[in-house]
Amino acid sequence: MSVVACEAAANLQDSSIPFVLATGYDADGIPAEFEGVVRLQKARSTPRNWRSGIVRCGSGDVA
Repeated sequence: MSVVACEAAANLQDSSIPFVLATGYDADGIPAEFEGVVRLQKARSTPRNWRSGIVRCGSGDVA
């Protein structure tokens, strides 16, 4: 993840604002502080995966 993306994600997390990570990185490329955040891998995710991730994000299950 880029520095800017990490900072934005950290700000959302610190503010308790639900979000998903849409990234081309696999799980190894995501900092440990975002381990519980829903990650949708670009180029492999389908619209159904995206919809599921957004629903999970809004349910309070993830940061």
